[in-house]
Amino acid sequence: MRQDIARKLSGSPSYDIEKIKAVLSKIKDRVKIIIAPVFMQGLNNDDIEDLIKYCKENKFELLIQNFMFNKQGRKPVKEMDIDVFSNI
Repeated sequence: MRQDIARKLSGSPSYDIEKIKAVLSKIKDRVKIIIAPVFMQGLNNDDIEDLIKYCKENKFELLIQNFMFNKQGRKPVKEMDIDVFSNI
C-alpha cells in the first residue's frame, strides 16, 4: 500500500500503486477483484494490515500468500514456516 515498498517489491521504479488503486476503483462494480499479495515477514507487515482494510472497504476478495523460497527467484526475506504463517 506504500509507494516505496510497492516499487521495491515489484522491482520497478515506475510501479505506481495509486494508479492501480484508481483503476480498481473504476472497474470494481463490473468485475470480481481478487487481491493476492505475498506476505514477507519484516518487509510488508504494515502494508498487509492496510491492504486488509482497503479490501474490506472496497469489497475485494483478499487471499494472502506466504513468501516461499525459489532458487531462481529473488530472496528479499527468509521463508516463514507454513505452520507459523497459517496461525497468523
